[in-house]
Amino acid sequence: MERFRSNSDLHRSRSNSNATSNVPKRQNLVLSTSFVSTRRFDDGGSVPTSPLLTKHRSTTINNLKTEIAQLEQQIERQKKRKVDHARLKKSSNSNDIYVDKYSTDHLENHSVRLRANSEIRDTEINIKRLQEQLRLLKLKLKRSEASSNEMINSSKLLNDNNAQSSESISETQYSDSDEEGHDDVGYRLTPTKSIPTLGFQSDEVEHSPNHLSTTMLYESPTKETATWLISDHLQSLQDINASVDFILQKANGLVVLLQKNPEIKEDLVITAFASTIQNLLLSSNQKIRSAGYRIARYLILNENTIDFMIRLHVDVFITMSLGKDNTYQEEREQALKLARRFIDFNAYGINKSITQAVVSCVELQDDSLRIVAFETLIELTFIKPELIDECRAFHIIQGFILDSNPKNVDLAVNSMLEMLSYPQIRCYFIKSFHTSYLLNGFSDYQTKLTGSIEKVQRSVKVIIRTLQNLNGLLLFALNDCQLLNQLIAFAQSPPLFKYVMHIFMSSLRIRRNTPEKRDSAQTEQYVYLLISMMNKVDFVKRIMNYFILALPKLDSVTKDDTRLVLAKTFDASMQLTASKKKFNKFKFSEKLDQYKLFHETYVFNNAVFSTRSKLATTTTQKMMLKYAGERQLNSSKKNTDDIGFKKMVFESKVLQTKNFGIWNWQVIGELCKSPLMNKKRLEELSRSTRFVRRMLVFYRPFRFRFTSVSSDDPLASTYVEVGCLFFRMLLSSNVGTRILADDTKMIPQIASVLYNNIQGHVVSDLLFTEAALKEKLCSGYFKIIFGVFTENNNGMSLLEKWNVFTVINNMFSKKSSISNKYLMLTLPELNLRFSRCKMFMNKALLDEREVIRTMATETLEEKLHNLTEDEVKLEEYLIQLTCRQLYDLAPNVVATADKILYDYCTNHVHSSKILQSSIKNCLDQLIFTGSPTLLKLMETNEGFQQLDGLNYINKERINWKDFKNREFVFKVEQFLEQEIKKPESTSKRSFPLHFYQYLCKSEEGANLLSKSDDIRDFVTVIKKYITNEQSEDSAPSSEEGLTQLTSCMWACGFIGATDHGISLLDRYSFVQDIVELANENQYTCIKNTAFYVLGLISYTMEGREMLEEIGWDSIMDTRGDPIGVCVPKDINKLLHWSDLGPIKPPPGDIQIEWGEVNDHDKDANSKRNEELSSNIIVGDREIPLDSLLEWERSEASVNPDQQEEDEQDLERMIREISQSNEPNLPEVFEDDKINNNILRIVSDMGNNILLNGAIKEISSLQSKYGPSRFQNPEMFEKVYGLLGKYRFKPSVRKFLLELFINTRAIENVIRNERRRKR
Repeated sequence: MERFRSNSDLHRSRSNSNATSNVPKRQNLVLSTSFVSTRRFDDGGSVPTSPLLTKHRSTTINNLKTEIAQLEQQIERQKKRKVDHARLKKSSNSNDIYVDKYSTDHLENHSVRLRANSEIRDTEINIKRLQEQLRLLKLKLKRSEASSNEMINSSKLLNDNNAQSSESISETQYSDSDEEGHDDVGYRLTPTKSIPTLGFQSDEVEHSPNHLSTTMLYESPTKETATWLISDHLQSLQDINASVDFILQKANGLVVLLQKNPEIKEDLVITAFASTIQNLLLSSNQKIRSAGYRIARYLILNENTIDFMIRLHVDVFITMSLGKDNTYQEEREQALKLARRFIDFNAYGINKSITQAVVSCVELQDDSLRIVAFETLIELTFIKPELIDECRAFHIIQGFILDSNPKNVDLAVNSMLEMLSYPQIRCYFIKSFHTSYLLNGFSDYQTKLTGSIEKVQRSVKVIIRTLQNLNGLLLFALNDCQLLNQLIAFAQSPPLFKYVMHIFMSSLRIRRNTPEKRDSAQTEQYVYLLISMMNKVDFVKRIMNYFILALPKLDSVTKDDTRLVLAKTFDASMQLTASKKKFNKFKFSEKLDQYKLFHETYVFNNAVFSTRSKLATTTTQKMMLKYAGERQLNSSKKNTDDIGFKKMVFESKVLQTKNFGIWNWQVIGELCKSPLMNKKRLEELSRSTRFVRRMLVFYRPFRFRFTSVSSDDPLASTYVEVGCLFFRMLLSSNVGTRILADDTKMIPQIASVLYNNIQGHVVSDLLFTEAALKEKLCSGYFKIIFGVFTENNNGMSLLEKWNVFTVINNMFSKKSSISNKYLMLTLPELNLRFSRCKMFMNKALLDEREVIRTMATETLEEKLHNLTEDEVKLEEYLIQLTCRQLYDLAPNVVATADKILYDYCTNHVHSSKILQSSIKNCLDQLIFTGSPTLLKLMETNEGFQQLDGLNYINKERINWKDFKNREFVFKVEQFLEQEIKKPESTSKRSFPLHFYQYLCKSEEGANLLSKSDDIRDFVTVIKKYITNEQSEDSAPSSEEGLTQLTSCMWACGFIGATDHGISLLDRYSFVQDIVELANENQYTCIKNTAFYVLGLISYTMEGREMLEEIGWDSIMDTRGDPIGVCVPKDINKLLHWSDLGPIKPPPGDIQIEWGEVNDHDKDANSKRNEELSSNIIVGDREIPLDSLLEWERSEASVNPDQQEEDEQDLERMIREISQSNEPNLPEVFEDDKINNNILRIVSDMGNNILLNGAIKEISSLQSKYGPSRFQNPEMFEKVYGLLGKYRFKPSVRKFLLELFINTRAIENVIRNERRRKR
């Protein structure tokens, strides 16, 4: 003891004496206190290094393990990044489906692919580098562990042999500091297979600089680490004495681990979580219960996990939580999320109780989860429609259709239309849905005092949205167009007439006060189908009769809408065989003579516009305009005599005043166009008057007349246009050229100012500065000088004389903002017929500034558009320049050049010689960028041959057959939905382009397709589907199967839209198969696709003849050519669901015939009387209550003091009637009449009439027998079953849950189950 104390004192004194010493001395002191001699003993064995060195080796091993873990995490992140980029690359490849209107999507996808490839390469390099580092670290770790184990074994052997001889050294070695190192070595020798080495388990390592932080472990732990942490958290959550904060911390950590490591759930023993989850959900703290739901949600792996959750009564807990009020928002939200997690597994585990709980949330108006619960109900409807039907929840959707919130309305209507697409859901939906509820806004306004215009407007929006979908048309066509008849019937009411007209204005895509633009063929086809349906119910005749009756009460807008709707319907009906004869004999009422004039005017204008839009092609317009201009110019030259010429000069007022604001610029322009084109008149006018001089002075820069005009001046554009005419007139003759040559002011001044400004020497703020170009008219000089003077040799000579071209060269050499603006104003005005201008354009296309290259490329498009037919060489030159721009490094330049080529190919399909010779060398680049121009090139035989030689045709055909056909389905369905859904838009959207359509436009392409098996494979899929559908034991089609079928239908439809392709399909009886699918298929998506595919078939005359034989009308344009629109002559064959017969409306559906709606007040009274005389439904039976209500009124009026007693008598009578009409409940509890009575009372609480009495009874029983009677497991099970079987009001449901399905009851159930297991 003394020796130990002396050693301690010695150590303390040395520590104090060295407190102020430097670091090396402290290191020596530590070594001296833990020194172990390394001299050789007598046995010849060597002594290992000191324990401090052993500790150092252990720390090194731990650091190596940490570095290895970090490297593994980095490698995983790099691999994940590689997968993400590969997925991005694949998605960009799949998006190369072009549309009719040019877009840059393919170039964006091309850029995405390039970036993805670059990222993938870099990631692969990083992975290889990290893997090499990992290999070296693992090798180093292996060597360190082997060395450490050998050292420890040697140290143990040495200590055993020399324990007595080294007593003093041993005492020193086992000092305080050494004991810490020894413990650390022991900890590091713990096996790491089951429990990994964790830095935070040791205080010393936790504060080391290389430790694994807790945050790192949660964010990116290894699998072993995550397993250990989950076990630790699970054990902590089972501590009953833990605080709320501690439990929440561990629960959140467990959720993070499960979220970051979803793969570890496969290795977990789920039964170990049973007591933890139940204890959390049974907690009295809302936050802990919410944490329990979160843990349960993240633990779900498959259906087996959900089965385990159900055995833990998680469904009961969900039902209990959803039945609570909004103060338990967090708990209810997590419970609903857990239920939605079940939906991810095909709604496995969702039972009636959970469904009824969700429905209860939707029914409660002020429920905070109402919208989310409604969305959950919609999802369940698509997965388990039979469950929703058993819970009688389809009418919930009906309640949202006319909701005041537009978002709820959109969700409800879209869901309704989508449900009607599938026969598995449709049968339940139609059975439960009151279709006339769509017209509820009209009916309430017409028959009830509570109706409002706001509700009518909501009904209008819903009906328009419904009629924009084929499912909606089928819904309106049910029972011989009953719903459409009811809608038209409401037009008898003058206040509702305008709303009915607004519905048809939108549905027929009629645009008021805008030029009639032709929609896509698919949209026109849909409109024609709707008009055929309207003709079936005699729309025109009925609306005309209603219009005559309501005419005095209608405003002008409604009258115009009616005129447009009737005119559109009449015009379209004249092209339909089924209604043409009927409308030929149609006579307008004598009261509408003025309307007849309006109608004929509208039809005539429509026909003229349609003819003009068809015949006025780009070439035709150019020829007509050119011819008209020449005729006008020649006639002006001949018709202007000397007297008229002098009169025009006088009227111009140029000679009278120098004030250019008084000049008549219109007359000046006319003089420059025709009279002054005569050389003699120009020479005489310049010699004898000051007219020409004053015009030149006006345009001189330093006179500050033209340059002082603001760009916002109303006559600013006139000054520029007249200036162009004036100088063009001067340059057209030798006389005018001589006048310009003698003028030494205007052009030299402009050139001088431009040059000085480029050099940075601003001459004047009003001349060609950036502000002046924006605010003043000096920018017009570029159009006058560079535009007009480069049109002929005379102007080019003048520009060369005054060194204007040198100024342009300086614009390229000086890189400044002002130079950029000058170039952007100059390039569009240059005439590329001259080599000097071509040189400048070529230089701009290769300029290092992207903005200049983009502008120059855009200029090429304008130049191509303005070319005449005799400028073939210039056209070829411009095409070559455009093709060269495809190789530019700037995406904007490439996109501009690509668009130019696409538009050129679209407008010059037959100019194959110029195009093919110029574009041949850049085909590789077009293929590389995936340009839609390639499809346009396939239309000609020459283009097809070039692309086929590059193997583009075959490669693209294989891609379309393998996957692009299916991707096209989603593109075209999205287009059709947006095109029909938004009739107010006047911009024509772009229909997706199909490869097979362009392949069959050329004869060689059709030959290639005939040699392949593509058509046979497509038709085989269609015929196989039809055969399977006709068999009785056919299984419902999957989404993948439907997509494959529709893709084949679209492919064959586009093939049949060409003259070469329709003959290839004729041998397979393809048209008959598509008609059968359109008429008889149960899936609306197939029916819809077949309808539009038949429209594609009608594009050709041969296809039109095929459709005519089958009973379909094809619409023609004014030239007698098909426009790709066809409708059936008998719409009943198309507008029906083959899986449904005549539909019987649900009870309470509105039944209105179109001739039965009369006066508002009369109908309101009759409706109220009908409501009073209606029966009340109890269970499945009707109970006549007329006499009871009459008795109640009479008794109340005679003796009002007995009102309470009378109510009890009334309830008793209702109960007797109810019991006489309904079978008695079975005796569930044989020996317990009280429990049976309780169950009977619970069932009565589902009846609104018996509710009050039932609540009184059950409250009396509760006060009499106490809560134990209601919380036993048997009663719990029966009441829980009733909650799932029957519908209760939300308030009643909450009452029953608090009374029967509460925490104490579920604890009793769990306790009994655990006893049985023991």
